[in-house]
Amino acid sequence: MATPSASKKKKKRIRHVINMESKLKIIAELSKGKSQRLVADVFKVPKSTVFDIWKDREKIQHFVTINQNPTLSKKRCVIKDVHFGELDRACHLWFIHQRTKGAPVSGPLIQE
Repeated sequence: MATPSASKKKKKRIRHVINMESKLKIIAELSKGKSQRLVADVFKVPKSTVFDIWKDREKIQHFVTINQNPTLSKKRCVIKDVHFGELDRACHLWFIHQRTKGAPVSGPLIQE
C-alpha cells in the first residue's frame, strides 16, 4: 500500500528569470531600505529570488558596468564567464578590423 506522500506528484519549481535591468531596480529598492518581502511583492517574484539578487549585487553591478554594450547587458538575464577570454577579445578585434575595412565576414570565416 502506497503512502499518501508517495502517491502525490511533486510540483515542479517555477524558475523566475529576471533581466539585469530589473535586477538593478531590485538592488536600488533594497538599497533605499525597503524590505525584501515588499520588493518581492512589487516585482512579483519569490523572496528567495530577491535575496539571491541582493547577495550577488556586487557581481551584477560589476557585470553591467564593465560590459561593452550597456543596453544589451541590461537585457541579459544570466551572467556567464568566458572560458577563452583572450581568444574572444582577439576574435572581436579582428572582426571589428575586418568590418571597418568593409570586408564581408560570415560565420564560417570566423571559425577558420
